This record gives sequence, C-alpha cells and structure tokens, in this order.
Amino acid sequence: MKSHQQWVAHSQSLALTGQAYINGQYQDAQSGQVFATVNPTTEQTLCQVAECDEADIDLAVKAARTVFKAGAWSKMAPGDRKRVMLKWADLLEQHQEEF
Repeated sequence: MKSHQQWVAHSQSLALTGQAYINGQYQDAQSGQVFATVNPTTEQTLCQVAECDEADIDLAVKAARTVFKAGAWSKMAPGDRKRVMLKWADLLEQHQEEF
C-alpha cells in the first residue's frame, strides 16, 4: 500500500484534462463553456472541465450508436463478451489501489 507521501507525489504528476471524451477523442464542449473542479481539501482548482450540454450529448449518443451498429461489441458472441468483461474485472482488481 502506498504511503500518504507517495500518493501526494503521484497526484502531482497527473495531467488532468477537463475535456469531454467523445468518439475516441478529447474535445472541448461545443459551447466552449467550462467550470472549475476543485479539490475540497485544499480548495485548489484542479482543472477546468468542459460544461457539456445537449449538443455534446447528441454527439456522444450519435458516436455510440454508430459504434454499436458497427457490431464489434453488439454482434460479438456472448462468450467472447464474457471473456472481455472478466479480463476487465481482473485489471480493475490488479489496479484497485489506484482507483
């Protein structure tokens, strides 16, 4: 388990992006609007976050629908999807301290 000092050092090395992740890319909100996300302990602003609205949601849903219809996941055999999900669960467990 990491010490408090190790976690503080790790947190200082993180590069936070406040952009939305839509269609495999980080991007600003369509409106260009942002809001600050603040560390409640230190009251330090961590980054400016894209203030997504209906236009951004529409982009995200359209992208998700396109990927779903392409079939890489939706048409995958249930057993294969199970293997992917179990591998993901294993990775989450391996890195649970980070989460």
